[in-house]
Amino acid sequence: MVEQVYRTSDGQIFESVTKAVQHENELDEKKYDQRVQNFLDHSGILNTHSIDEHGVWMVRGEDPNCDYSGMHHNPYLFTARGRLVDVIKAAVKDKCFFTWGSGGEITKLEIREV
Repeated sequence: MVEQVYRTSDGQIFESVTKAVQHENELDEKKYDQRVQNFLDHSGILNTHSIDEHGVWMVRGEDPNCDYSGMHHNPYLFTARGRLVDVIKAAVKDKCFFTWGSGGEITKLEIREV
């Protein structure tokens, strides 16, 4: 008789696919929490904004050219309305937010009525 097991990305083995998927989801959440903390540690965004501040935020990815030569740009990723903490969580899940290190940019937008 062949016993089927499921190995997760960290090498753990589970007897049910449900438990394996649940474990992978927990690993993803830890990874995203680490990315949020990495961004907060390097960006300085909390020097000017509260983590619970509500607003409209423009999110740009990290400059993929980390050296001093060539063109530099931070690619536009998305604009979001909500709490800064939720925007950061969404940003770190975007594959273009981090390219080589500390993450992209999150800027609060001021929308004027004219």
